[in-house]
Amino acid sequence: MDFALLLAVVPPLFLMHYVYRLDAIEKEPRGLIMKLVFLGMASCIPAGLIESLLCNVLFSFMDPFGLPAILIENFLIIAMAEEGVKFWVTKRTWNDPAFNYRFDGVVYAVAAAIGFALLENVMYVFSSEGGEIATGIMRAVTSIPGHCTFGVFMGLYYGEAKLASVRGDEVLSRYMMKKAYHIPVLLHGFYDFVLSTDYDFMIIVFYIYIFVLYKYAKKRIQAAAASDEPLVPPQPTFFYNDRNPFF
Repeated sequence: MDFALLLAVVPPLFLMHYVYRLDAIEKEPRGLIMKLVFLGMASCIPAGLIESLLCNVLFSFMDPFGLPAILIENFLIIAMAEEGVKFWVTKRTWNDPAFNYRFDGVVYAVAAAIGFALLENVMYVFSSEGGEIATGIMRAVTSIPGHCTFGVFMGLYYGEAKLASVRGDEVLSRYMMKKAYHIPVLLHGFYDFVLSTDYDFMIIVFYIYIFVLYKYAKKRIQAAAASDEPLVPPQPTFFYNDRNPFF
């Protein structure tokens, strides 16, 4: 198999395997994970169309190299579009019977993110015109872990939203669902924004950012896996009555 193709495919699959193994209590159906990965790959298409359309509109009346346009492009177009389609894929699992533990939400969101990253990675690597290997190596340590990390945070809040819903707290559930989308958008938007500026010091900012982000995400996901809990309604509380011990 072509080495460039291996560089494009193996890193995202490795990260998917890592997250899948962390789900120690009850493994998710492999068919469901594959479905989410393929839907994540397919979601690249609408995301690309949305980004292309909105960027063309934006650049028709704003300087594409100006700071306002760069902010809008990265936060309000690219990050919102890409995290939006991945969030849509992840939410296909909301009523699935397999979604019975809080950490399952992380596995589902990461699977959707990995699918998106896998196809995007293949397209970037093979469109680099002679720099396939260098592009594959660079993306293996930046973009692929980036998408996976955004998926981790999406899944953490998505799982909390499901837990709150099962326990009857719909207000908290809706709040967590909003965070499941907005937090990855902010993380993704800043990631792309730093790379889109022409300031030399931003390269240093970028590497500090991804180092801290990846380290924090790893800590959060390991803690979430270790403290996983089933999605069950709260148990009724029985009070002891001195006059009648049966009530």
